[in-house]
Amino acid sequence: MVRFSDQQIQDTLLKEHNGEEGRLAAPLIAGEKDITGSCSNCCCAGDSCEPGRWHDRMSTRPRLASGYKVHDIELVVDRVKVSEANRKRQVESCDTALNKGKGNMLRYGR
Repeated sequence: MVRFSDQQIQDTLLKEHNGEEGRLAAPLIAGEKDITGSCSNCCCAGDSCEPGRWHDRMSTRPRLASGYKVHDIELVVDRVKVSEANRKRQVESCDTALNKGKGNMLRYGR
């Protein structure tokens, strides 16, 4: 992993991916196993939680499928074609991805 300033991110995107379509994403959960067992950390604090029950709002991380698999969850912030014409949109999308990803972001090609 390399640390870049906002300007360096934009310059690198334009230099290496100019004209390419891709996705900018924020990593929310990286390399974690399933959160199983007690419901003491969920939004209802275990008071009325039943297995399989959907919660009204997500105040914590989502539960993952299996305790034996490692999961990655990423939030796709924007699908954009990298170009000088889209620079303002790219800057806003990168800012959003960096904020949601706590300083980290990903770029996927088509």
